[in-house]
Amino acid sequence: MGQNQRKDYFRKYKQEHKEQRKEQFQVWYKKNKESVRNSNLIKAYGITLEGYNSLFNKQSGCCAICNKHQAELSQTLAVDHNHETGEIRGLLCHSCNLALGLFQDNTEYLTKAKAYLNGKTT
Repeated sequence: MGQNQRKDYFRKYKQEHKEQRKEQFQVWYKKNKESVRNSNLIKAYGITLEGYNSLFNKQSGCCAICNKHQAELSQTLAVDHNHETGEIRGLLCHSCNLALGLFQDNTEYLTKAKAYLNGKTT
């Protein structure tokens, strides 16, 4: 069997067994959820699940900015990091993490936004 024939065979097999493979993956994922999370954290931020949990406990399960507890949120707390150095700063809720990203981590913009919200426009 040539390389193109093998590719065609596996493409056809995947298509014909799509639902079965999806179910198998879901079962596998449930068994390996922590391992997958650990791998994703290491790949994205260089932090293990143990390191994430340590930060989580240090912050009492709350966002480092708004102080909302994980139980109040629909998503897990995100790892916030300095995009230039890669240094992890803490865990944030989705809204606070998004806000920092939209402000491009620029403290001047954040200071001006605070002044604006306090009615002090320039």
